[in-house]
Amino acid sequence: MKKRLVHSGSVGLAVLWTVLVSHFAWESFSFAGANLHQARLAELRARSHTYLPQKFSASHQSRRFVRYALLDNKNFQPNVFTSLLPGINDTAEPTAGGPDTIGLVRMVVKPTPGLPTGAADPRTHVGVYLDVAGLKSIKAEAGWYEAFLLYNTRVPPVAPARPNGQAQFGAITPDDAAILAAMGTGHNVPGTVFTLDGQEPRFPSAQDHWPDRWSNVVTFPVNAGAFNALQNDDAHA
Repeated sequence: MKKRLVHSGSVGLAVLWTVLVSHFAWESFSFAGANLHQARLAELRARSHTYLPQKFSASHQSRRFVRYALLDNKNFQPNVFTSLLPGINDTAEPTAGGPDTIGLVRMVVKPTPGLPTGAADPRTHVGVYLDVAGLKSIKAEAGWYEAFLLYNTRVPPVAPARPNGQAQFGAITPDDAAILAAMGTGHNVPGTVFTLDGQEPRFPSAQDHWPDRWSNVVTFPVNAGAFNALQNDDAHA
């Protein structure tokens, strides 16, 4: 399963995720992944900061660290919030982040009575911890940022239509499947990452140029909440 972080609708709140949005795989926490995770934590601790990256205290031993993501601002189209564009903002004070802005997102399962504990179960209580370095406060928005998680939608399984002709929950009808399969190169079959044009997925990249070339992946946004960044180039949520 792949997910990514994106910006919110307003210009001020958009800056953080315009800085950090990047296509990445959510890594399951394993021995190999632990090395990348620990390296990013060390890098964040070494940066100028008001607070160190968040720690899970002894009282949180029952919590299970299941996934993490390394964030940067490299794998999407350069823009005025993240890059110096000659003749546009090359003489202006940086708005939010820059080439060295990095972050770490960690997902932790919090066992809750009456709820499941499987990381993939949508009913599970999962905490999301964010630490960012190299992030300026947005004065027009009082330093507030907002985060969204975007789930890269997969083509659902096929099931017979309901008596009224509509698709069953979590499925598509045979007629829907035939339409999707006829798009583009026929990529959109059940289980694959759903794309707008029926071609192979094109995730965000530094070579994107709106509106000529951009990601064709169909995404589903989930608001992960807002947080404040009135600190010394670092933010934590």
